[in-house]
Amino acid sequence: MLLMNKITLNMKTYLAYTFSFLVGLSLTLSGCNDFLEEEPRNFLSPDQFYQTPSQATSAIIGVYDVLDNPDMYGQQGFISAGDGASDNLLGGVSTMVNKSQNPLTYEMDAGNTRILDFYEASYQLINRANAVVDRLAESPVDDEIKQDITAEAKFLRALAYFNIVQMFGDVILRTEEAASLDNLDQPRSPASDVYAQIIQDLQAASSDLPNEPLGVGRADAWAARALLAKVYLTAEQPNEAAQLTGEIINSGEFSLVSEYNRLFRPENSGLTEEIIFAVQYGPQRRNILTDFLTVAETSAYGAFEPIDNLFTNDLYEESDLRREYTVFDSIVWQGEWLVPAVGLSFLKFAEEHYIDGIPEGQSGTMNFPVLRYADVLLVQAEALARANGNPTTEAYDALNQVRARAGLSEVSGLSQEEFLDLLLRERRLEFVLEGHRWFDLKRFGKLDEKMQVFEGWQSHFQLFPIPEAAITANPLLTQNDNY
Repeated sequence: MLLMNKITLNMKTYLAYTFSFLVGLSLTLSGCNDFLEEEPRNFLSPDQFYQTPSQATSAIIGVYDVLDNPDMYGQQGFISAGDGASDNLLGGVSTMVNKSQNPLTYEMDAGNTRILDFYEASYQLINRANAVVDRLAESPVDDEIKQDITAEAKFLRALAYFNIVQMFGDVILRTEEAASLDNLDQPRSPASDVYAQIIQDLQAASSDLPNEPLGVGRADAWAARALLAKVYLTAEQPNEAAQLTGEIINSGEFSLVSEYNRLFRPENSGLTEEIIFAVQYGPQRRNILTDFLTVAETSAYGAFEPIDNLFTNDLYEESDLRREYTVFDSIVWQGEWLVPAVGLSFLKFAEEHYIDGIPEGQSGTMNFPVLRYADVLLVQAEALARANGNPTTEAYDALNQVRARAGLSEVSGLSQEEFLDLLLRERRLEFVLEGHRWFDLKRFGKLDEKMQVFEGWQSHFQLFPIPEAAITANPLLTQNDNY
C-alpha cells in the first residue's frame, strides 16, 4: 500500500503531549462548540483544575473535541475503516491522497499511517475521558454536575473503545488517567474484558445522564442507550439489545425524518427527531470530509469514489429514493453540466458543493451522524430476528419503517436468513459513508464472503494490524496474526 508522507511521533512523546492536555488545552476550546463559553487563558495545573462547574465543562468539551479530529470523524479516519475497508468505496483520482487513505488494495500492514492515525486519536480521546473521570471524583464541584459530566466521559470512552475493539480485537484497556510516562507499557487485554468495560460505562451513562443533552452536540441518556444496544448486538446479546431499542422506540422521543436527503444538508444538522448523537461542525470548525467526497472537477480532492456495484439496480430496488441522494454521474454545477472523470461520484454529504453552485471553500458545516433513529430501528429488527430465531411482527415493523421512508414496499413472510440478508442490504444503502459497512459485515459474519470483490483479500484482514509505531514504543504489545 502507498503510504502518506508523515513523520510519526514517537509514541511515548505523543502520549506525554496528549496526556498532559489538562495543563492548558481545555481552556482554549471556545471556538469549537457553540455551547462553551470562553475561559481566561491562564495557566492551570491539573491539581488546580476542576474547581468550578465552568472548568469541569471545559474539560469534557476537551474530550468531545477529539471527535472532530480529521483522524476520527472529521475527515477520513472513521470513513476509511467503516466504508473504505469495506466493499463501499475506492480511493479516488487525487494524486494527493490516493489509496493510502484507506486499505482497499488490501496490501495493508502495520506501517499504514491511516490506521495509526485512528489508533492514536482513539487513545487520545480515551485518556482525556479517563482524566475527567479521575479528576472529577476529587473535585469540589456539585455532585449533580460531577455525575453528569462523568457520565458523558464514560459514554465517550465507551464509543472509542467500541470502535477499536472491533477493529483490532484485544487492545490496551486503560481506565485511569496516564498523567506521566510511568507505567505506560501495558499488554493487550482480551476483547471480552474490553466489552465488559464498554457495557459497564454505557450502563452508568444510561442511568446517570439526563434525557436531554446538557448542550448542543453533547450526549444524553438516549445516546448512551442507543450505543449500548449496538454493543449488546455485537457482543451477541440480542435480547438485551432488543429491550433497549424497544425502550427508545416506545418512548416516542424520536422519529424518522420524512425525506432522507434532509439528514445530509448542513442547514438541517439540528434534526434531533432522528439524529441521536452527532459530531458537531460549523463555519469555525469545518468538516473537511466533504472536500474528500466531491470530484476533482470542482477543485476538491476527489479522494473517494463509489464502487460501481453499490449503485446498480441489482442492489437498489427500482423505487429506492436513496440512490439519487447518494450518488450521481452528472449534475448541474455553477450553471453547467458536470460529469465526473471517475464516472460516479458521491452526493451524500458532498451535496452542498453543488446545490446553487456553492463554492467548494464554503463547504464543511455538516455534522457527522454517529447514532440516528434509523439505526435504532434496524438494530431492533436484527436483534429480534436473532433472539427469536425468526423475524417477529415487531422486527418487520422496524425494518418496514426504514423501507417506507426510502419509497419501498413492505416485506413479510421471510425466513430468518432471508430477513437478515435483506436487513444487511438495507443497512448498506441507508448508512453508506456513515462508517457502518465494515462493522456490519463483521457482525453478520460476511466479511470473507463480501470482500472477495478484492483480489488481495485475506481472512486475517478481519482484524486490523496493531500499528508498528505503537509496538515499537511498547514492548509488551503483540501483533495480530499474519501481520
